[in-house]
Amino acid sequence: MLSFDSIFSEEEQQSSYPLLRYIDEKKPDSVSVEVDRSKDLLGYRPAKLIVSLTINGDRQPPQEYLWDDELNLTLVKRGYRSISLADEKKRFALMLKSRLRTVETRFGDGFFNAVLVYMVREGALMQVSEVADVMKDVFANEPCMSGSSYGDCWNAITQVLRTCANDLSMLLGYDRDEAEEILAGAIARYLDERFTVTDRRRLGWT
Repeated sequence: MLSFDSIFSEEEQQSSYPLLRYIDEKKPDSVSVEVDRSKDLLGYRPAKLIVSLTINGDRQPPQEYLWDDELNLTLVKRGYRSISLADEKKRFALMLKSRLRTVETRFGDGFFNAVLVYMVREGALMQVSEVADVMKDVFANEPCMSGSSYGDCWNAITQVLRTCANDLSMLLGYDRDEAEEILAGAIARYLDERFTVTDRRRLGWT
């Protein structure tokens, strides 16, 4: 029977994810993460997490899971990196998509787009070739800067970016140059998907 004592218990609870329970049981030498984000005719197919474990020197067959924000975040908190910087960019693009959704809902799609695009265009991100290339075909209205909404939206977006930067530096242990490269690449991929840049270019709509 479900009781309040069981809910408020301070005892460490076993993970609800079989994968994490398996990791805790086997204590592998290493865990690596890969993200499968295949293109569809338009947009992307559902993202997948592919997790590989090495146990006693033997690499186990990779296990595939549908993308799950909570599972991925737990893997990040445990310090499990992606297999490459390129793959880490895909991973953090999905994390940005999830984390920025609340900001978008709070301020509305149009205003959020306006502030985000202005922040990117006016900042150091435009010095990164991946971002600059995507931004050639990203369009949004100029944000209204009167009132408090502009500053509030700017701060909310900035906080999401800081959280991702902290994840890369503190939890996954990337050095500053690598973390900047990953975050910039993730932002480029997020913008590409949000503004359908690749699809529009492929269809000749740019």
